[in-house]
Amino acid sequence: RRARALVGRPQHLPPLEPIVKLLPHARRLMAASFLALVASATNAAAHATEGFFGGLSLGYEYADMGYAKSAGIAMPPASSAKARDDEGHSVGAFGMTVGYRQFLTDRVYLSGEVEGTLYFNERVNGFLYGTGTGDRDVWPGAWSFEKNHRIGFNARLGYVPAGLDLLGAGRSVYLLSGVHWLDTTFNAAHDNGAGISGNRRKDRGTVPWLIGAGLEFGSVANRFDLRFRYTGYDVDFETGDGQALHWPKLEYDFDVDEWGIYLGYTRSFGFGVGG
Repeated sequence: RRARALVGRPQHLPPLEPIVKLLPHARRLMAASFLALVASATNAAAHATEGFFGGLSLGYEYADMGYAKSAGIAMPPASSAKARDDEGHSVGAFGMTVGYRQFLTDRVYLSGEVEGTLYFNERVNGFLYGTGTGDRDVWPGAWSFEKNHRIGFNARLGYVPAGLDLLGAGRSVYLLSGVHWLDTTFNAAHDNGAGISGNRRKDRGTVPWLIGAGLEFGSVANRFDLRFRYTGYDVDFETGDGQALHWPKLEYDFDVDEWGIYLGYTRSFGFGVGG
């Protein structure tokens, strides 16, 4: 009789309709939480590249170089002559870099680096045919230009792209700008074909700007760096005052446009200014 009474008594169970209505929202909440967790892990991996780093690189540079020489005489009748020779040349380079990276947002970073470069096969050779062999002419002669070494500072603005997992957790793309001090040596010979010849050798420093772009790929701690860059600069000097035929005002000018590609290895040391 008690069992029948229990069966016949109405059961007061919680209504299921509100719970059913919440299920889609719960699924979306779980999906959003999962995506946030993945994004957090990705950002954490990217931020792991923050701090000090060092690198080595090998590069190839092509230089489009122009050498111009002018000879001026101020005594009447005043005159000026100018000749030019253009050459293209490629050089090899070995670079060393030390720097620091700081993230500005989850994916955007700014880094500063000190870079030093040594050159191989660094001499460009050419021949200036001149304008003639007279007292008021630019005399012909061989010339050469050497890049000895370079040191400077670069700033990089980089971005860690979402996806592209194939490139590794240390991936990034960046824009580059820098200012460097470059040590050069040039020789300029002259010969009038009548027993008067000579050579002027000068060491000159110049401060060119450079711009470029690059791609990093690999792990957080060990990355490869593919870098493209351009720089242009002038090196010049003059001698004489042009007040006599035997003492013309001679002006020598080298203008250079360079395009380079570098492949390097970068090691993150895993610690920053904050500890």
